Amino acid sequence: MGNKNKGPAIEKLEIDINSSDEEDYNEYFNDIKDKDEKVYESYNFKDKFFEYFQKKKKKNISNFYLKSNLVKNSYAFRQLTHTFTTFKSINDILFLIYSTENNSLVCINLDKFKIITIIKRAYKNHCYSLRHYLDTINKRDILISLFDINVIKLWDIKNFECIICLKHIYTNEKMFSVYLLGENNMNYIITSNYGRDKNNTEPVKVYDTNGKFIKLINESNERTLILYTFYDKDLSKNFIITGNFNNVIAYDFTSNTIYHKYFDVQNDKPHSDIIIFKEDNITKLIESCNDGCIRIWDFHSCLLLNKINLEYHEKNQYSLCLWDDSHLFVGCVNKIALVNYKENKIVDYYEQEENPLTLQKVYISKYGECLISQDLGDEPIKFWIKQK
Repeated sequence: MGNKNKGPAIEKLEIDINSSDEEDYNEYFNDIKDKDEKVYESYNFKDKFFEYFQKKKKKNISNFYLKSNLVKNSYAFRQLTHTFTTFKSINDILFLIYSTENNSLVCINLDKFKIITIIKRAYKNHCYSLRHYLDTINKRDILISLFDINVIKLWDIKNFECIICLKHIYTNEKMFSVYLLGENNMNYIITSNYGRDKNNTEPVKVYDTNGKFIKLINESNERTLILYTFYDKDLSKNFIITGNFNNVIAYDFTSNTIYHKYFDVQNDKPHSDIIIFKEDNITKLIESCNDGCIRIWDFHSCLLLNKINLEYHEKNQYSLCLWDDSHLFVGCVNKIALVNYKENKIVDYYEQEENPLTLQKVYISKYGECLISQDLGDEPIKFWIKQK
């Protein structure tokens, strides 16, 4: 961990993509050797995990290994997902965009590993979340940035100019997620609120990109940590999905009605991340919950297809990253887990210094399919590649 009282020098940002860090790895794994055995004893893990805790100097997640610390001045302010974003732009540039402790946004070309630009002091407060949106209406890439407290800024990636800045959206100033959605030749900003309880929580709100308030979503007062939008081509419908305390809810955007509630058991635990994808002609919703479970639902029938219980091992999950047609990366407490979601088993773990908040898959021309991860605080953004 770095010195949090001293802001990083952004001009000295390091991109160290070739170092093996062999000595650092050996020192790190020797340091955690005793810790691993104590954790095993204190939690009385089941026999299936015994082999994992016997692996010393462990460098790999299955057939992955940590190539290097990609950047060393990144900063994740709160325990929320989507703390950085990677995407292929309309101009075919592979972007990585992240925030620093001094509230700047750094834009990197991942294929060339070069800084494109730095938006210095993007706002006076820390950045919670960064997400990418492809604006097909205006044919441009938009960066969505959410700042503490209660501030949204949209940026045009072509020239890195701020399109709009929205402030004071919620009276309790607890806005943890924002996303964009396009319909009827208009783009809409979707925001969510997270209060101490339902009485202190305001509904999901919709604005246009000029900052005009449009509507509330179903006047729901669910405490929402994560937002997701999904366009179903078969139904020609836009959906807003909210990850809340105790449930996940899908709303029909046009009719402003609840489409489905994905609810398993009463647990009053937050849902941290959501993925929607199509597999075997079924639209599936994967969600992580801090009750120790990952659940996979049939999005349209609301049928619970699979439940992977990690409760006796890891109660808190953060980011989800779908890797292939069988595997999923999960950010847990001080670990990245590789899960086979079809066989309901944990394939592997990799120890981290802090909680991995964001995991994203990218294809880099030099290395192929890669994983990028970021932990809480001032931990570096890490770059993982597959073994050849």
